[in-house]
Amino acid sequence: MSQITVRNLDDGVERIIRQRAQAQNQSLSDVTNQLLRQAVGLETANAKKRNLRNLAGKWTLEEAQAFEQTQRIFDQIDEEVWK
Repeated sequence: MSQITVRNLDDGVERIIRQRAQAQNQSLSDVTNQLLRQAVGLETANAKKRNLRNLAGKWTLEEAQAFEQTQRIFDQIDEEVWK
């Protein structure tokens, strides 16, 4: 990874970065990288950090309906078992 030195950083910006780093228990570098990614549009502020949706895949409507059909048996209560 590259390094960039920022000179003449505004005092207010530095204060906010330091406050966020302390509040989130992260390094100044991590917080600054996160803020820069958000600023250039590579990451949204509300993005989930550990979204496994793409890794796990997603079901089509037909696949979801087929799964629901196979699970309906678990909605039934066996009265004999609960006596």
